[in-house]
Amino acid sequence: MKASLHVLVLCCVVAALSACAQTGQVVTLKPGQDLSESSEGDGREVAVRVVNEMEDIVLGRLENRRGEHAVITTDRDPVKVMTEATRDALRSKGFQPVGWSEDAARTLTVRIRRIEHVVTANVPRKVDTRVELAFEAGNAGRSLRGAARAGRSDTTLASPTAERNGIWISEALDSGLERLLGERLLEFLTSP
Repeated sequence: MKASLHVLVLCCVVAALSACAQTGQVVTLKPGQDLSESSEGDGREVAVRVVNEMEDIVLGRLENRRGEHAVITTDRDPVKVMTEATRDALRSKGFQPVGWSEDAARTLTVRIRRIEHVVTANVPRKVDTRVELAFEAGNAGRSLRGAARAGRSDTTLASPTAERNGIWISEALDSGLERLLGERLLEFLTSP
């Protein structure tokens, strides 16, 4: 009986300690889900490319109470994800995105400068997401540059799942892309 009690106590201690252990998360990014639509592009072709300027593939971190953190990465190449999202966003504005060509009349390069997602250990957990994108656009020999930042802050009582973290990051990317494709850039791309 005593041996069974010791085994039970040992199992409870191991379970409690393993509950405190934290592992990294691999998130799926799906930006481009909620795009506002317009027809101002009027079918104009735009050659699109995306460049990743981030220093590494870590998108963020999950903190724990011991001051340690686990990293958040993605299962998809951010360049491919943002290329798809940029093309979808341009289509939603009436443009016809095409593959990259330096010789195209209209070009758009989107640069991923920062994706940072932090989940704190304290309850309620603070969730902060920051995105920074930049663009270089060309139209008939003229050029335009700009940047957009987006951020969001949330709170949660439980440790967020990889799926939830992926949604938060994707929503911040959507916001950044929407700001990037603002009136100034759209007017530049639609001008003759």
